[in-house]
Amino acid sequence: MSRIGAVFILIWVLMNSAAASTFTLKPHAYGGDRNSEVRSQLVLDTQQHWKSSEQSEVALHWSGEIQGRRDFSFDIDRAWTALTPSVKLGRIHPWDLSAHPDRGRPYGFLAQAQTRNLGILPEDARLTGLLGLHYWSDSENSKSLAFGFSASPFFIPTMGSEVTLSRSGSSPARFGRRPPGFVTVSGVTLPLGYEIDKSRIWEEVVFQPQIFGQLRLQYSPDLTGWLSISRSPLADPVPETSGYLNVTSSDIGAIAQVRPKFPETWTGSIAHIYAFGDLGSKIRQVNGFVTAQLRSNHSSGLELGLRNPSVEVSLMNEFGMYESARYADLLLQASLSPHFGEREQWSPYAKLKRQLHQDGVWINCGLTYIWSQEMSIDNGIDLFGGDQNAYYGEWRTNDRIYLNFTWRTGS
Repeated sequence: MSRIGAVFILIWVLMNSAAASTFTLKPHAYGGDRNSEVRSQLVLDTQQHWKSSEQSEVALHWSGEIQGRRDFSFDIDRAWTALTPSVKLGRIHPWDLSAHPDRGRPYGFLAQAQTRNLGILPEDARLTGLLGLHYWSDSENSKSLAFGFSASPFFIPTMGSEVTLSRSGSSPARFGRRPPGFVTVSGVTLPLGYEIDKSRIWEEVVFQPQIFGQLRLQYSPDLTGWLSISRSPLADPVPETSGYLNVTSSDIGAIAQVRPKFPETWTGSIAHIYAFGDLGSKIRQVNGFVTAQLRSNHSSGLELGLRNPSVEVSLMNEFGMYESARYADLLLQASLSPHFGEREQWSPYAKLKRQLHQDGVWINCGLTYIWSQEMSIDNGIDLFGGDQNAYYGEWRTNDRIYLNFTWRTGS
């Protein structure tokens, strides 16, 4: 049996056993070359969700390419059971418990310090949970003042699109981040290969404890604030490197010996939402929001914005010393997703991410048609631009057109 056939059988079994399932076929074509990566691709994506009232929940996803290197992403996003109404055991993000406004915004500023699964396509990012014990004082989210804490003996770093490192160099997938390919030694530019030290991956990465405390205060019916303080490893690695020259009979190069490190960091963040009220049937509820964060590694930042159910606009910036292009570098975000039709079945959308310090931009636009409660079709394009060293400029060969088919089953 072929690998593709086995995947379809697995997906069929999952969709017929889960309380709620989503299966998406994502054919798309790219407009530029990226080394040996294929120009057209089909991604299979499935999401499964089991939930028993407020007593337990399991949510997982699997996404994979069927051509080329077959980059894939799998994670158990949530898996918990309630010991009491206020205490949960398992994997869940603390923000889920406090109804934090950024719990569903993996692209927001506060989420950049949280571990995420970025998936294999840029729209697939999601916050991952902490595996441990969680307490939240207001299980019904009805009190004006509530608090909670979470503790986990494990750490799972942010995961994303595949990047293969070897002595012959690096090979990133379409949306992988390419590490340096050359190094200058005594004025001579040499090709750079990599050796990864995995000897202490369990001690220095996985078995790192995390603690997370949070508080929510409703000042008035229109204004609510959240405070979070955590001690955890950095979500993204700070590599510890050494190196040597590699001389062969036909060539000379440099080898970087990389040891992934995730330094412990204290992080404090605040978020406030102010509801301006219903400004009319066409505008509906408008919320203003502000978030800010301070980290013990001498970095900080904030985000300001407005949103309603169809529109969101925000501006964020991160302060600190960084050697590489970063996402939250004076980033302007805007999105529009209205609904039209008798059943609101037509939904055109447009998204813009523009980095004002860097020369980087991502434009995404398309149209979703909701055929029925079980099926929808989504057609759109992604455009990336900017300098090759900019965060989005690195993906400038990844312009693409896509046509997604989604089926849903269960409740």
